[in-house]
Amino acid sequence: MKKSLWIALVLLFQTSVFAEQHPFQISIIGDPIVYQSYLQLVEEKGGDPMAISDYRSSYSFRPSISLLLLKQALTLGGLDFEFDFVASTTPARNIRMVKSGSVLLLASDMWISEFDNTVNRSLPVVKKGELTKGFFVHEDSPLLERAWSLTDIREAKVLVEKTWYNDIEVLEAHGFSNIQFANRADAILTMVKRGRADFAFFEFPDNQQLAIDHPNGRFLPISDWRVNFQQSRHFMVSKNHPLSEMVSEALDRGMIELQERGSLQKALEAAGVLNPRVAAWQAVPVSQ
Repeated sequence: MKKSLWIALVLLFQTSVFAEQHPFQISIIGDPIVYQSYLQLVEEKGGDPMAISDYRSSYSFRPSISLLLLKQALTLGGLDFEFDFVASTTPARNIRMVKSGSVLLLASDMWISEFDNTVNRSLPVVKKGELTKGFFVHEDSPLLERAWSLTDIREAKVLVEKTWYNDIEVLEAHGFSNIQFANRADAILTMVKRGRADFAFFEFPDNQQLAIDHPNGRFLPISDWRVNFQQSRHFMVSKNHPLSEMVSEALDRGMIELQERGSLQKALEAAGVLNPRVAAWQAVPVSQ
């Protein structure tokens, strides 16, 4: 028997065995803080992720909402499973693990530019042009009272996590000349509070004040400026894993169902990705 045929039969057998186990394990890798927020979100909403239709919560951040949507989509797509969560705080390593097939799924949606021929991508979680970010300072900062011109805002110190490559590329394309880097995303607001940068660059939360609550206090966006992203975001499934095709097909079936129910729209609004409160704010133009 040819080696390629033998490998194909082994993978088919493994997939069948997994599919017959109820529930079976789906390996997924991501930041443990995000996973904890997801668990707290589910617990706050009653403990059953499939019963959640109101996504608004104190734990509703884009990463935790993304993981909830992944769980709902896979279940709606016909899979009876549990997450086998692999904790890792290094985004680049997480992507490598999925692309190699060591782990089946990434725990969050990713920019389309991160995908190659080693992975499948789901239908869009966030469509091109939907995601918007703003510039956040501590509520006591005098920068909140300042009127910001386009030139001023482009020259300000904007802080991002060092591996947020798409954010960095977008800021550079929009003319920002003083981008600062943090080693960890959870340190960004602390660094801004301490004056290490002028702004933190984040999505707008789903509350009346557009406020991010943090152990170091409340952070608010400077008024009237935002940046629009022109890439879509998708869930990433390893092609080098025996469950790849089964999970990819289930995921897209579930994504269609979430879209038709209106759940995807509600979830993105709760996560702050779609925020009508900033629709009239000025979008920083691409630099010429």
